[in-house]
Amino acid sequence: MVIDLSQPLHPTAQQLVDTVKEMLQEASYSEIKSENVLRRSGVSRGPLYHHFANFEELIEVAQTQIYVSYVRGIIDALVTATISTEDAGILRQNLVDIINDSAEHNSFAIRWQMI
Repeated sequence: MVIDLSQPLHPTAQQLVDTVKEMLQEASYSEIKSENVLRRSGVSRGPLYHHFANFEELIEVAQTQIYVSYVRGIIDALVTATISTEDAGILRQNLVDIINDSAEHNSFAIRWQMI
């Protein structure tokens, strides 16, 4: 099963994804078990496998949504800095700050998921 991430997920599928995203704030993906996701989300096992080929696909979709949100945030910050700043020196410093902040955040997020 291939999930088209350009389309909104079914509400139950999104509920499962949101639960995994919350859990990824507290633990690495290797520590998250399907039973815990189901218990925390209140969704039964049947819909999990109706919407996702397997548990790993659910984890991948959650991680992809986190990453897409992160990238959109960077793009929004870059666009805002670009259109709101006329001084080239200030713009350059704003862009450097955005890139440095995003690199620090991304490195932490990646390291956390490898634990």
